[in-house]
Amino acid sequence: MLNDLIASIILFIGAFYLYFFRLDKIQIMSEGSNSLLLPKIILILMMGFSIILAAKSIIKSVKADKKTEKKDNQRLILTVLLAIVYLYGITIFGFYILTPIFIFLLSLILEYKNYKVSIIFSVTLTLIVYGLFTKLLYIPLPLGIGIFKNINEILIF
Repeated sequence: MLNDLIASIILFIGAFYLYFFRLDKIQIMSEGSNSLLLPKIILILMMGFSIILAAKSIIKSVKADKKTEKKDNQRLILTVLLAIVYLYGITIFGFYILTPIFIFLLSLILEYKNYKVSIIFSVTLTLIVYGLFTKLLYIPLPLGIGIFKNINEILIF
C-alpha cells in the first residue's frame, strides 16, 4: 500500500513538472499547430490516475493488515534487487542466458506456483524479444563476455 502511494506521488510530481515547466520549452515546427495537444492530454491523465492510485492506496492501507504489507515490502525489495542484478549481469552473462532466469525468478518472487508454465513463459518471452529486436528491428542484444558470449552465440544461431 505504501509502495502505491510513493509511486503515485512520484508519478504526479513527474507529470506536473513536465506539464508546467518543460512542455513550453519544446520547440515545434510550425506556430499554431496542435502537436503538443496529445502530450498535454497524456500528462493530465497521468496526474489524474496518480491521484486515483493515491486515494486507493490510502483506502487500502486503512483496511489492510500488517502481515500482508510486510510481505509486499519484502517482495518489492527482492524485485528491485533482482532487477539491479539483472541490469548489471546482462553485460556479463548476456541477454539470452540471463533473461529467462530473471523472468523465472521473478515469477518465484511473485509466488506463481506452476513452475512448468513459468519456464515456458520465460523462454517464450525471451524468444519473442529476440525475434522482435534482432530479426525484425535489427537491434543487437547484449551477448555477454568470455565463455558466456560463446554460449549466447550458440543459443541464437
